[in-house]
Formats: sequence, C-alpha cells, structure tokens
Amino acid sequence: MENDHNNQPPDSNCAPVSACEIDRLAADVALGAVRFTRQLRLRRRQTHTLTLTQFSILTVLRRDGPMTPSALAEAERVQLPSITRATHAPEAAGFITRVPYASSTRITGLALTAAGVTTLADDAQARHDWASRSPRLTWHPNTATLCAPRRAS
Repeated sequence: MENDHNNQPPDSNCAPVSACEIDRLAADVALGAVRFTRQLRLRRRQTHTLTLTQFSILTVLRRDGPMTPSALAEAERVQLPSITRATHAPEAAGFITRVPYASSTRITGLALTAAGVTTLADDAQARHDWASRSPRLTWHPNTATLCAPRRAS
C-alpha cells in the first residue's frame, strides 16, 4: 500500500508533509514526548512525595480493585519484595489499606482508600491543567499528518 504524503489534507489548517520530512518529524515527536513526560513528572513531584511506582500502584488498585500483594506485583511486572517496599509509604499516608482476602484468613489484600482516590484525582487534574496550558499539536488521523495549529495573523 502506497503512502502518499503529498496529497492536501482535508483540513486546511495543515500543510502536507513530504516524505523527506518524516524522519525529522518523528525525531521531533520523540523529543517532544520525552520533554512532555518530564514536565508531567515534575508536576507530580511538586505536589506529592509518592514515587512514580507508588502512583502506578494506586492506579492499578483503582482500575482493578483490591488484590493481593502477589497479584499487584504481577500486574506491575515486578517481584513481590519490590511491591512490599513500594506499598509502605502509600499505606502509611492512608492511600491504601490492608483488607481481608476472601479465600484465606492468612492473606490480606490491598485496597485503595478514599484518600487514595482523591490523591489520584488531584494529581490527574494538576497534570491536565498544566497540559491544557501547553502548546499543542493537532493530529489528523485520516491523513496521518501532524501539524502545528495555525497562528493568528
């Protein structure tokens, strides 16, 4: 299937992208993604003392519900001792709690608390607020064209 980059996109806000610009655009997008991710991480660090791993744990518990530390380690693709260490701070801060596990009295699960839900929501809102103030690119999936928004004259 031929990829024709020289056709005019249906949206007049974008100029066509020539085949020779694809590598440069790909490098620019990759660099932009790295910088964007760095800025999101900086925003997170300014608001919370939790690590990215600990935020990831809260996110998994919000998405999947209460689970054993072993299941959480599997979901995070890390070893159980890593999850054990990583859950100490969120548990001490009241973002997660231990709950009885239905199939065994010896095993406890981990669950997200209301404070954990609020922390995730606040963090997402702070990142969204920052991102909405940042310059953006417009993606046109019908033409696979990436272009900057048109500037006012």
